[in-house]
Amino acid sequence: NIRDAREEQLNGSGLFRLWDQERGVERVVDFGSREARGRFAEYTRQRDEQLKSLFSRHGVDCVDIDTQSDYIKPLSLFFRSRAKRL
Repeated sequence: NIRDAREEQLNGSGLFRLWDQERGVERVVDFGSREARGRFAEYTRQRDEQLKSLFSRHGVDCVDIDTQSDYIKPLSLFFRSRAKRL
């Protein structure tokens, strides 16, 4: 799961053009609105829950990767822990 801290720090940020890759839909959202930020935060929370649930149902492991950090450490830890399970 790729996480970007900028998606969680939208306080009064103004207008953003968002592209929903899965649906092929583009929307402009005013994150200057507290209501819009709340809806977006709820949407991302639900999306994360749905992904984790889907992965769990199908026995797929999930690794959280932060776009602002080095991805090598979380991946290394994941592969080491996975190797111990085998």
